[in-house]
Amino acid sequence: MASVAAGFWDSDKKSLTILVVAFVVQWLATLLTVWLYGSSLGKFIWLNLKLPEQLAFTLDKAILMVITAVLVVSLHRRWAAGLWLAAIWIFSNTLATWLQGGSFGAPYSVPAHSVRYVLPVALALFMLKSRKGRQISLVDWPFRILTLAASATFVTHGLEALANHPVFKDYIIRFFREWLSIRVSESRSEHLLLLIGLQDIILGIGILTGKFRAFFLYMACWGFWTAGLRILHSPEAGGFLLVFIRVANGSVPLALYFWRRPTGCKKSINSSPLAEVPGPKLP
Repeated sequence: MASVAAGFWDSDKKSLTILVVAFVVQWLATLLTVWLYGSSLGKFIWLNLKLPEQLAFTLDKAILMVITAVLVVSLHRRWAAGLWLAAIWIFSNTLATWLQGGSFGAPYSVPAHSVRYVLPVALALFMLKSRKGRQISLVDWPFRILTLAASATFVTHGLEALANHPVFKDYIIRFFREWLSIRVSESRSEHLLLLIGLQDIILGIGILTGKFRAFFLYMACWGFWTAGLRILHSPEAGGFLLVFIRVANGSVPLALYFWRRPTGCKKSINSSPLAEVPGPKLP
């Protein structure tokens, strides 16, 4: 067991620790949010399966509690099963948000939330590789798919900004008014959203080239900052939960920044996540 744990952590302690902590925080916030307010998946079950509302949301909570129990056992025994189930639930909840619609951001939800459901997938792949005794290298798939997920999340948020997402405008107006005592008109907020949208798209595309390591650090800061702005829109306890659910927006780029550090890497930091990954060597 000790050798398995060593294989999992010794590849890059800093990056993997960031990812594990981010997932735990994200999952606990998700669990508490569903327990207090329900989820898009529970609403989808209620509306489409024609179950009584109370039964639908009780079933939703029960499913999440079972997954959490499996997740705890899986992590204790270094199994990937719980992580796969968590990824499936997060993706299903995101898909339910997209299918139900009803909000400006719903059509963007599947790519916008990529880092949330890809994070447990990447950790599950790390777990599988460590159990097989394989060394995790810079060009392996877990970090490649995390790079693609971060790109999708930032590009999609950029597109939402270019489309003048009304909640984004509210964030800008309220931030300048409440924190800086500066009045910003709606038209000025739209101009700022244009710049922000272009920035997010450039960042999201730029990291795919593998040539701009500093982009990851900027994306991490920006991801944490924009996640924190949810408190402006929902200052009660639910606002803090929204922040923690989005912790992967900053944590994933931060982990990728440390993973792509130039010192001690056998592979070039300019390796693109779209480059071909060499297959395993045959005996």
